[in-house]
Amino acid sequence: MDELILVEWATDLDTSEVLKAASAISGSPTASDLAEVARLVAELGAQVDVPRARASVTDDEPRALLGRTDAGPLLALRWYAPGEVSTVHHHAWTVIFELEGTGAFERWVEDGDQGPSLSSTEHVDVGATVRIGDGELHRQRAGEHGALELVLIGDLSPDRPRVDVEPGAAR
Repeated sequence: MDELILVEWATDLDTSEVLKAASAISGSPTASDLAEVARLVAELGAQVDVPRARASVTDDEPRALLGRTDAGPLLALRWYAPGEVSTVHHHAWTVIFELEGTGAFERWVEDGDQGPSLSSTEHVDVGATVRIGDGELHRQRAGEHGALELVLIGDLSPDRPRVDVEPGAAR
C-alpha cells in the first residue's frame, strides 16, 4: 500500500488504540471483532479535522497514511473524486468511516465462469461505518460531491495485496 499512499498526514490524532485493536485480530475477524474495531474507527473519525484533511488529500494526492504497524494494519485517509468508481477488488478485512460526502458501497460475489456479480449496494452518508470481511469482493462509488473516508485495512503487506477483479460481462 505504500506506493498508493502519496502523502503522510501530520496529525495529532492518537491512532494507537485503533491500530492496537486491529493488530490483535489474527486472520479473518469475527463479526464482534469487526464491530469493536468499527466502533474505535468511528470514535477516531469524529475527531478528524475534516477541512484540514480534505485540504491534504486531493484529486492529485488522494491518500494519506495516518499510521501503520509491523503486524500489518494501516490507517489512512482516502479521497474519492465526485463520481469516482473503484475497481471490483478484495484485500484483507477493512473498516471504512465516511468523513465527508456520500457514496455507495457494493458487495460482489464470485459467479463461476461468468465473473463476479453484484449482490448488494449500501448508500453511505457522513458518519456511516462500513465493515468489509477478509477477502470480500467490493467496489466503492463516490457521490456527486465526492467522498472522504477514514480507512483501516487489516493488512495490505506484500503477502496480502489488493487484488482487482473484472466483473462479468453486463455487470
